[in-house]
Amino acid sequence: MNKLPIILIALLALGMGISSCKEEKKEEIIIVNDSVQQEQEQPQGPVARDSITESKVVTWGENKYTVLVTRKPDTSLETIKHEETGEEYIDNAVTIKVIREDKSEAISKRYTKDNFKEHVPSKQFAGFSLLNIMHEEDSIVNGKLNFTVAVGDPDDDDCVTLLQMLMSKTGDVTIKQLIIDEKTGEEADLEP
Repeated sequence: MNKLPIILIALLALGMGISSCKEEKKEEIIIVNDSVQQEQEQPQGPVARDSITESKVVTWGENKYTVLVTRKPDTSLETIKHEETGEEYIDNAVTIKVIREDKSEAISKRYTKDNFKEHVPSKQFAGFSLLNIMHEEDSIVNGKLNFTVAVGDPDDDDCVTLLQMLMSKTGDVTIKQLIIDEKTGEEADLEP
């Protein structure tokens, strides 16, 4: 008879141990499910490119100037929805500042893709973004600052319209589409 209470106590302890293991497993499953649900519930916002600023010192005429080109995502602009993927993108605004040696501004202009609307095919314009404006290596052409403008699909680097933008000392610009030589990859339609 003495063995019976010991066996009952052992079975009771074993039963408690098994049930506590089962409870721990249930808690682990609940934690995993909670984290999965949280990840799925977090909405993704529109994609934005990084902000960048490029600076270059040029001799323009007889004076030196610093040319600052800053690209920033601009949430005040209409978002661009990619037709194929459904992904949304924040469009960019680009500011060009030309600074004199005495640190005063000679020119300050802000550009969005709307500034280049007449140079981009109308059927593609709504899905395109102002990708960037770059100050070119050949920085002065015909006495004007030389920039390349890229307006294109924010999700496809191959679907881009390239433009040449020449800026006078008064800030006036002339814009034309660049033709790229397929054999050399060089810009074939720059003004001399």
